[in-house]
Amino acid sequence: MPSAWQTWRNYIFIGSQRIAVREYTATTSSVYFLFGDHLGSTSVVTDIGGTIRSRYLYKPWGELRYTTGEYSVRYKFTAQREEAALSLYDYRTRFYDPLLGRFIQPDSIVPGAGNPLAWDRYAYSYGNPVKYIDPDGHIPIPAIIAIAIVALKVIDYGWTAYDAWQSGRVLADPNASQEAKDAAAVNLALTAGFEAAEPDDLLPVSLPLDDLARRGLVTLGKEAGEEAGEQAFKSFASWNFRENL
Repeated sequence: MPSAWQTWRNYIFIGSQRIAVREYTATTSSVYFLFGDHLGSTSVVTDIGGTIRSRYLYKPWGELRYTTGEYSVRYKFTAQREEAALSLYDYRTRFYDPLLGRFIQPDSIVPGAGNPLAWDRYAYSYGNPVKYIDPDGHIPIPAIIAIAIVALKVIDYGWTAYDAWQSGRVLADPNASQEAKDAAAVNLALTAGFEAAEPDDLLPVSLPLDDLARRGLVTLGKEAGEEAGEQAFKSFASWNFRENL
C-alpha cells in the first residue's frame, strides 16, 4: 500500500484503449471510468456509481477548451500523457505542443514518401487533427480505424466473457446433462488456454479468433463423441442380435 502522502494508479485497458483507473491511497481504493470522444481523448470521468467527477473538452489541436470537476487525469488529448508543467504531450517518440499544433522534434521517419504532407517532419496528423490521430508520434492513422480496433477488442473480450459465463451456468445447473457439463468444462479449459496464449495478439488488430477456434473445437469434440457413441451402439446391437440367434 502507498504511504500517507502517496497515490498509486493502475490503469485498466481494452486493447490499447485506457478505460478505467484504480486509485490507491493509504486508506482508500477507488475505481474511476474514463470515457473518450471519437479521437480517444478523455472527455468524461465517472466514479463507480456513475457520478461525473470531471469533464474535458478540447480545441481541434488539443488545447483544453473547457474543464470542470475535481478529478484530474494525466492522459487527455488522444489518450496521450500530458506533461502539465511543460504544457506538452508525450507521444513516446517525441513531444507535441497543442498550442502550436506541431511536434517540437522532427520525425525520425517519413511515414509516407508519396504524400507531400508527410514531408513536414514537425506536422501533426497531416495537418488534420479532427480526422487523424498519431498513436506513437510516427504514423498518423484515421481516427475511424482506431475506433474499429477498439470495437473489435470489445467484441473479442465480450464474447469470451459471455461464453465463460454461460459455461459456468451449465456447470452449476443440477438439471444439465452430463454431456452438456462435459462440453462446458472443456469450453472453460479452452477459454483459459486461449486467453493465456492470445493468438490474435500476433495480428495488427484484435479479432475473436480464439473464440472461433474454441467453438470449433468444442463442436468437433461433441460431433466426434456422438459419432463414437453411435458406432458403439451399432456394434453392441449387432453383437446382441447375433448372440440371440
